[in-house]
Amino acid sequence: MWNMTREQIDITLFRIHILSQALLESLDDMRGTPFYRHKIKSTVNTLHDMLLGDINNTITSLFNEDEELMLHMSTAIDAITASLANDPIAVIASYPTMINEIKQQYERYEQGAADSAVGGEDKA
Repeated sequence: MWNMTREQIDITLFRIHILSQALLESLDDMRGTPFYRHKIKSTVNTLHDMLLGDINNTITSLFNEDEELMLHMSTAIDAITASLANDPIAVIASYPTMINEIKQQYERYEQGAADSAVGGEDKA
């Protein structure tokens, strides 16, 4: 039996997708340098395709459940992988701070929505 919730599994699958995509893009960036090895790129590409094949049904299912959320997730994945591949290390090092700020904003939003719902019930 799994020790993960469906949401935890989905998040982990997205993380795998993001990391494998970032690795592929980084290997592309190494082309033309003494560190680039076509065999490594080919192996990673095969792994990425295998992983994507395994998670494709999950992604399709989630897309069918909430198309708008999945479009936002796709945009986020593209932005994260582009950042990992292209941004200076200082930007990447600031991710934890940015993520915490976003989480705090989201929690305030959720709390405001919950407070509004409770306030609306009192007035009804």
